[in-house]
Amino acid sequence: MDLDFLAHLPAQRDLLERVLACYTADERVLGLMLYGSLAQGEGDEFSDIDLNVVTDPPHHADLLAEAPVTAGSFGRLLYNFRGASDEPTQFYAYFDNHVKLDLDFILPGQLNVYIERRSHRVFKDVTGELGQAVEQSERLPERFVPDPADLAALDAMFWIRGTDAATKTARGELWRAHAVVEYLRKETLASLAACLDGLRPTGYRRIETRVSPEWLRGWEATVAQPTRESLLAALAALIDCYSRLRDALAEQIDTSFDLTSEDLLRRRLRDLGVPLALPA
Repeated sequence: MDLDFLAHLPAQRDLLERVLACYTADERVLGLMLYGSLAQGEGDEFSDIDLNVVTDPPHHADLLAEAPVTAGSFGRLLYNFRGASDEPTQFYAYFDNHVKLDLDFILPGQLNVYIERRSHRVFKDVTGELGQAVEQSERLPERFVPDPADLAALDAMFWIRGTDAATKTARGELWRAHAVVEYLRKETLASLAACLDGLRPTGYRRIETRVSPEWLRGWEATVAQPTRESLLAALAALIDCYSRLRDALAEQIDTSFDLTSEDLLRRRLRDLGVPLALPA
Protein backbone atom coordinates (compact mmCIF):
# COMPACT_ATOMS: atom_id res chain seq x y z
CA MET A 1 0.00 0.00 0.00
CA ASP A 2 1.75 3.15 -1.23
CA LEU A 3 1.87 5.74 1.56
CA ASP A 4 5.13 7.39 0.51
CA PHE A 5 3.30 10.71 0.17
CA LEU A 6 3.16 10.72 3.99
CA ALA A 7 6.85 9.95 4.53
CA HIS A 8 7.30 13.36 6.20
CA LEU A 9 4.47 12.60 8.65
CA PRO A 10 5.40 9.25 10.23
CA ALA A 11 2.74 9.33 12.96
CA GLN A 12 -0.09 9.79 10.45
CA ARG A 13 1.46 7.30 8.05
CA ASP A 14 1.85 4.53 10.62
CA LEU A 15 -1.70 4.93 11.95
CA LEU A 16 -3.24 5.10 8.46
CA GLU A 17 -1.34 1.96 7.46
CA ARG A 18 -2.93 0.03 10.36
CA VAL A 19 -6.41 1.40 9.61
CA LEU A 20 -6.19 0.51 5.93
CA ALA A 21 -4.85 -2.99 6.66
CA CYS A 22 -7.84 -3.69 8.91
CA TYR A 23 -10.59 -2.37 6.68
CA THR A 24 -9.08 -3.58 3.40
CA ALA A 25 -9.30 -7.13 4.72
CA ASP A 26 -12.91 -6.67 5.88
CA GLU A 27 -15.28 -7.88 3.16
CA ARG A 28 -18.07 -5.76 4.63
CA VAL A 29 -16.13 -2.64 3.59
CA LEU A 30 -16.61 -1.81 -0.09
CA GLY A 31 -14.44 1.28 -0.35
CA LEU A 32 -11.80 3.38 1.40
CA MET A 33 -10.89 6.92 0.37
CA LEU A 34 -8.56 9.36 2.11
CA TYR A 35 -9.78 12.95 1.88
CA GLY A 36 -8.96 16.23 3.60
CA SER A 37 -5.63 17.99 3.97
CA LEU A 38 -3.47 14.85 3.96
CA ALA A 39 -4.89 13.68 0.64
CA GLN A 40 -4.53 17.14 -0.87
CA GLY A 41 -0.87 17.46 0.08
CA GLU A 42 -1.54 20.21 2.62
CA GLY A 43 -1.09 18.12 5.75
CA ASP A 44 1.18 18.87 8.66
CA GLU A 45 1.91 17.32 12.06
CA PHE A 46 -1.45 18.56 13.37
CA SER A 47 -3.55 17.08 10.54
CA ASP A 48 -6.32 14.56 11.13
CA ILE A 49 -6.71 11.38 9.09
CA ASP A 50 -10.03 11.76 7.23
CA LEU A 51 -11.28 8.53 5.70
CA ASN A 52 -14.49 7.65 3.86
CA VAL A 53 -15.50 4.06 4.66
CA VAL A 54 -18.09 2.76 2.18
CA THR A 55 -20.03 -0.09 3.75
CA ASP A 56 -22.08 -2.98 2.44
CA PRO A 57 -25.62 -1.86 3.39
CA PRO A 58 -26.59 -4.95 5.46
CA HIS A 59 -23.47 -4.46 7.60
CA HIS A 60 -23.45 -0.67 7.89
CA ALA A 61 -24.89 -0.48 11.42
CA ASP A 62 -22.59 -3.25 12.67
CA LEU A 63 -19.43 -1.58 11.34
CA LEU A 64 -20.40 1.71 12.93
CA ALA A 65 -21.21 0.03 16.25
CA GLU A 66 -17.94 -1.89 16.20
CA ALA A 67 -15.83 1.20 15.47
CA PRO A 68 -14.76 1.88 19.11
CA VAL A 69 -13.46 -1.66 19.55
CA THR A 70 -11.90 -1.75 16.09
CA ALA A 71 -10.12 1.56 16.72
CA GLY A 72 -8.54 0.04 19.81
CA SER A 73 -6.61 -2.32 17.53
CA PHE A 74 -4.99 0.60 15.70
CA GLY A 75 -3.08 1.90 18.72
CA ARG A 76 -3.49 3.22 22.25
CA LEU A 77 -6.73 5.21 22.35
CA LEU A 78 -7.01 8.32 24.50
CA TYR A 79 -10.66 8.90 23.60
CA ASN A 80 -13.27 8.10 20.98
CA PHE A 81 -16.82 9.22 20.30
CA ARG A 82 -19.62 9.01 17.77
CA GLY A 83 -20.82 12.03 15.84
CA ALA A 84 -23.74 14.10 17.09
CA SER A 85 -27.25 13.94 15.62
CA ASP A 86 -26.13 16.02 12.63
CA GLU A 87 -23.15 13.67 12.04
CA PRO A 88 -24.71 10.22 12.51
CA THR A 89 -22.16 8.41 10.33
CA GLN A 90 -19.04 9.92 11.90
CA PHE A 91 -16.65 8.25 14.34
CA TYR A 92 -13.72 10.08 15.93
CA ALA A 93 -10.72 8.62 17.75
CA TYR A 94 -7.65 10.29 19.26
CA PHE A 95 -4.51 8.25 19.87
CA ASP A 96 -1.51 8.62 22.16
CA ASN A 97 0.66 9.62 19.20
CA HIS A 98 -1.56 12.74 19.10
CA VAL A 99 -3.15 11.90 15.77
CA LYS A 100 -6.92 12.12 15.38
CA LEU A 101 -8.76 9.69 13.13
CA ASP A 102 -12.06 10.74 11.53
CA LEU A 103 -14.01 7.91 9.93
CA ASP A 104 -17.13 8.61 7.87
CA PHE A 105 -19.15 5.42 7.35
CA ILE A 106 -21.26 5.93 4.25
CA LEU A 107 -23.44 3.76 2.05
CA PRO A 108 -22.97 3.28 -1.71
CA GLY A 109 -24.37 6.24 -3.61
CA GLN A 110 -23.83 8.75 -0.78
CA LEU A 111 -20.46 10.11 -1.94
CA ASN A 112 -20.61 13.72 -3.11
CA VAL A 113 -18.57 14.91 -6.08
CA TYR A 114 -16.71 18.21 -5.76
CA ILE A 115 -13.50 19.67 -7.12
CA GLU A 116 -11.25 18.63 -4.22
CA ARG A 117 -12.08 14.98 -4.92
CA ARG A 118 -9.56 15.00 -7.77
CA SER A 119 -6.73 14.85 -5.23
CA HIS A 120 -8.31 12.29 -2.91
CA ARG A 121 -6.72 8.87 -2.64
CA VAL A 122 -8.60 5.60 -3.16
CA PHE A 123 -7.30 2.48 -1.38
CA LYS A 124 -10.21 0.09 -1.87
CA ASP A 125 -13.01 0.31 -4.42
CA VAL A 126 -15.06 -2.86 -4.84
CA THR A 127 -17.90 -1.14 -6.73
CA GLY A 128 -15.78 1.35 -8.67
CA GLU A 129 -17.81 4.21 -7.19
CA LEU A 130 -14.85 6.00 -5.60
CA GLY A 131 -12.72 5.96 -8.72
CA GLN A 132 -15.69 7.26 -10.69
CA ALA A 133 -16.13 10.13 -8.21
CA VAL A 134 -12.49 11.12 -8.65
CA GLU A 135 -12.85 11.01 -12.44
CA GLN A 136 -16.03 13.10 -12.33
CA SER A 137 -14.34 15.70 -10.13
CA GLU A 138 -11.57 16.07 -12.70
CA ARG A 139 -14.18 17.19 -15.24
CA LEU A 140 -15.61 19.92 -13.02
CA PRO A 141 -14.76 23.56 -13.84
CA GLU A 142 -11.61 24.85 -12.18
CA ARG A 143 -13.54 27.71 -10.57
CA PHE A 144 -16.46 27.10 -8.26
CA VAL A 145 -19.53 29.14 -9.27
CA PRO A 146 -22.28 29.46 -6.64
CA ASP A 147 -25.93 29.03 -7.51
CA PRO A 148 -27.70 32.45 -7.45
CA ALA A 149 -30.61 30.80 -5.63
CA ASP A 150 -28.23 29.69 -2.87
CA LEU A 151 -26.86 33.22 -2.61
CA ALA A 152 -30.38 34.65 -2.33
CA ALA A 153 -31.10 32.23 0.52
CA LEU A 154 -27.79 33.18 2.17
CA ASP A 155 -28.67 36.86 1.88
CA ALA A 156 -32.08 36.39 3.48
CA MET A 157 -30.51 34.38 6.29
CA PHE A 158 -27.88 37.06 6.90
CA TRP A 159 -30.36 39.90 7.40
CA ILE A 160 -32.81 37.86 9.45
CA ARG A 161 -30.12 36.47 11.76
CA GLY A 162 -28.36 39.83 11.93
CA THR A 163 -31.60 41.37 13.13
CA ASP A 164 -31.95 38.51 15.60
CA ALA A 165 -28.46 39.26 16.98
CA ALA A 166 -29.39 42.92 17.42
CA THR A 167 -32.64 41.97 19.16
CA LYS A 168 -30.80 39.63 21.52
CA THR A 169 -28.29 42.38 22.28
CA ALA A 170 -31.04 44.90 23.02
CA ARG A 171 -32.71 42.36 25.31
CA GLY A 172 -29.45 41.71 27.17
CA GLU A 173 -28.89 38.15 25.88
CA LEU A 174 -25.28 39.01 25.14
CA TRP A 175 -23.75 35.56 24.89
CA ARG A 176 -26.54 34.39 22.58
CA ALA A 177 -26.04 37.46 20.40
CA HIS A 178 -22.30 36.79 20.41
CA ALA A 179 -22.91 33.24 19.12
CA VAL A 180 -25.06 34.57 16.26
CA VAL A 181 -22.36 37.05 15.21
CA GLU A 182 -19.78 34.25 15.20
CA TYR A 183 -22.11 32.06 13.15
CA LEU A 184 -22.73 34.79 10.57
CA ARG A 185 -19.03 35.47 10.07
CA LYS A 186 -18.35 31.81 9.39
CA GLU A 187 -21.40 31.10 7.24
CA THR A 188 -21.50 34.31 5.20
CA LEU A 189 -18.16 36.14 5.15
CA ALA A 190 -16.11 32.96 4.83
CA SER A 191 -18.43 31.58 2.15
CA LEU A 192 -18.45 34.73 0.05
CA ALA A 193 -14.69 35.21 0.30
CA ALA A 194 -14.12 31.68 -1.00
CA CYS A 195 -16.62 32.11 -3.84
CA LEU A 196 -14.94 35.33 -4.94
CA ASP A 197 -11.74 33.38 -5.50
CA GLY A 198 -13.60 30.56 -7.28
CA LEU A 199 -13.29 28.17 -4.33
CA ARG A 200 -15.89 25.89 -2.79
CA PRO A 201 -16.90 27.30 0.61
CA THR A 202 -15.44 25.28 3.49
CA GLY A 203 -15.86 27.66 6.40
CA TYR A 204 -12.80 28.97 8.19
CA ARG A 205 -10.58 26.09 7.12
CA ARG A 206 -7.18 27.53 6.13
CA ILE A 207 -8.94 30.69 5.08
CA GLU A 208 -5.88 32.81 5.91
CA THR A 209 -3.98 31.11 3.09
CA ARG A 210 -6.83 29.98 0.81
CA VAL A 211 -8.37 33.34 -0.14
CA SER A 212 -7.02 36.69 -1.28
CA PRO A 213 -6.11 39.03 1.63
CA GLU A 214 -8.32 41.77 0.21
CA TRP A 215 -11.43 39.72 0.98
CA LEU A 216 -10.42 39.46 4.66
CA ARG A 217 -10.04 43.21 5.06
CA GLY A 218 -11.98 44.60 8.01
CA TRP A 219 -12.87 41.21 9.52
CA GLU A 220 -11.05 41.95 12.78
CA ALA A 221 -13.67 44.60 13.56
CA THR A 222 -16.39 41.92 13.44
CA VAL A 223 -14.90 40.10 16.46
CA ALA A 224 -16.97 41.12 19.48
CA GLN A 225 -16.77 41.00 23.23
CA PRO A 226 -20.01 40.00 25.01
CA THR A 227 -20.96 43.60 25.79
CA ARG A 228 -23.71 45.70 24.26
CA GLU A 229 -21.36 48.30 22.75
CA SER A 230 -18.94 45.73 21.34
CA LEU A 231 -21.68 43.59 19.82
CA LEU A 232 -23.45 46.48 18.12
CA ALA A 233 -20.15 47.76 16.68
CA ALA A 234 -19.24 44.25 15.50
CA LEU A 235 -22.64 43.90 13.83
CA ALA A 236 -22.11 47.16 11.97
CA ALA A 237 -18.67 45.98 10.82
CA LEU A 238 -20.12 42.60 9.86
CA ILE A 239 -22.75 44.29 7.70
CA ASP A 240 -20.11 46.46 6.01
CA CYS A 241 -17.89 43.46 5.23
CA TYR A 242 -20.82 41.33 4.10
CA SER A 243 -22.23 44.01 1.80
CA ARG A 244 -18.82 44.61 0.20
CA LEU A 245 -18.22 40.91 -0.48
CA ARG A 246 -21.79 40.21 -1.59
CA ASP A 247 -21.85 43.12 -4.03
CA ALA A 248 -18.48 42.13 -5.50
CA LEU A 249 -19.71 38.58 -6.02
CA ALA A 250 -23.03 39.78 -7.47
CA GLU A 251 -21.08 41.77 -10.06
CA GLN A 252 -18.76 38.84 -10.75
CA ILE A 253 -21.56 36.36 -11.51
CA ASP A 254 -24.14 38.91 -12.72
CA THR A 255 -26.90 38.49 -10.15
CA SER A 256 -28.86 40.80 -7.82
CA PHE A 257 -30.53 40.81 -4.41
CA ASP A 258 -33.76 42.02 -2.81
CA LEU A 259 -32.73 45.51 -1.65
CA THR A 260 -36.25 46.45 -0.55
CA SER A 261 -36.26 43.84 2.20
CA GLU A 262 -32.66 44.70 3.05
CA ASP A 263 -33.51 48.40 3.48
CA LEU A 264 -36.36 47.56 5.84
CA LEU A 265 -34.10 45.34 7.94
CA ARG A 266 -31.34 47.96 7.97
CA ARG A 267 -33.84 50.42 9.45
CA ARG A 268 -34.84 47.86 12.04
CA LEU A 269 -31.19 47.22 12.92
CA ARG A 270 -30.62 50.94 13.37
CA ASP A 271 -33.70 51.16 15.61
CA LEU A 272 -32.15 48.37 17.73
CA GLY A 273 -28.96 50.38 18.20
CA VAL A 274 -26.67 49.16 15.42
CA PRO A 275 -24.67 52.21 14.23
CA LEU A 276 -25.62 52.11 10.56
CA ALA A 277 -26.22 54.88 8.08
CA LEU A 278 -29.89 55.07 7.10
CA PRO A 279 -30.74 53.63 3.68
CA ALA A 280 -31.20 56.23 0.95
